[in-house]
Amino acid sequence: GGDDYDYDKGGSDYNINDRRMPKKKKMTMTNETASKRRRQYLFNYKMPLVFIGGVRGAGLTLMRAIIDAHPDIRCGEDTSLISAMLVKRQEWTASKVERERLFHAGMHDTVIDSAVRSFILELVVKQGRTARILCNKDPEIVMHVPYAKQLFPNAKFLFVVRDGRANANTIVQNGIQLSGHETKTYEQALSAWNKLADKMIASCRDAGQDTCLPVFYEELVLFPAKVVDKLVKFLNVSHSDNLLHHEKFLDNILTSNRLVSEPLHANDLYSWVSNVPSDLSTAAKMDQVAPMLQKIGYDISVLPPNYKKLFEDPFEAEFNNMKEKENEQSKKISDN
Repeated sequence: GGDDYDYDKGGSDYNINDRRMPKKKKMTMTNETASKRRRQYLFNYKMPLVFIGGVRGAGLTLMRAIIDAHPDIRCGEDTSLISAMLVKRQEWTASKVERERLFHAGMHDTVIDSAVRSFILELVVKQGRTARILCNKDPEIVMHVPYAKQLFPNAKFLFVVRDGRANANTIVQNGIQLSGHETKTYEQALSAWNKLADKMIASCRDAGQDTCLPVFYEELVLFPAKVVDKLVKFLNVSHSDNLLHHEKFLDNILTSNRLVSEPLHANDLYSWVSNVPSDLSTAAKMDQVAPMLQKIGYDISVLPPNYKKLFEDPFEAEFNNMKEKENEQSKKISDN
């Protein structure tokens, strides 16, 4: 009964049969018919997985819909179980007492990492239909990219970034909860965005440009063809026009989000501007609450910002050079 999942003796490979295949007793099929109706894929920790993350409200569901539209990729919905497991893994190693207790119980790092790897792979593989490349959306995954990369050496991570002022507006308007952060007011939401963005950017950047790609929401809706081209190259998949028309391929996407169910457009790009509180309208106050805005490269000197001009410049280069700039600044301070 149920789906067929074959595990090898080591527990690292999964042989999955297409879940949509009807199962009938005493049914005979020619080899040609069987191959069309029953597809098998071998999954293991070295397979090319894709993870989508970022601060909630940045456009992650839209990115998931776009990636899922590719004929070779299935992208699963957010369960938050993966990042929760990674947080728990951190807790086990952060406590010296707990680490020693586990060690004496025979739970060495390699054993724990193998268990965590199997847990995540089990979730991703069994979450939905089969595909050559499996993908999962989990917002907080971007805070754990270096470790997740150790578990899955060929995984790729898409870090969806949006102007924190717009992101904060979405969080407040939609009542989005950010674990460990108060988000009832605009300033609280913006401050929470700043802290999360800081951690996520450091994690993504430390993993390297070949592993983690920042995808800017504003650039996506203004220059979709340009961004889609970067996406397929980064993921090493064939170009598909499906990604430019994701709204036609929403069978695997359950959403009430109007922006996801419509074709890509920039009509709502500045809808947040009128909701910025007056006490946050100055650049000085904005920089005090969310210094990551300027560090990333967003212009806080004027409202509304000119996103088109921003992304016509080498914006990604600025993003990737943040670490070098921070190191230079630290050196100057230490020299003085």
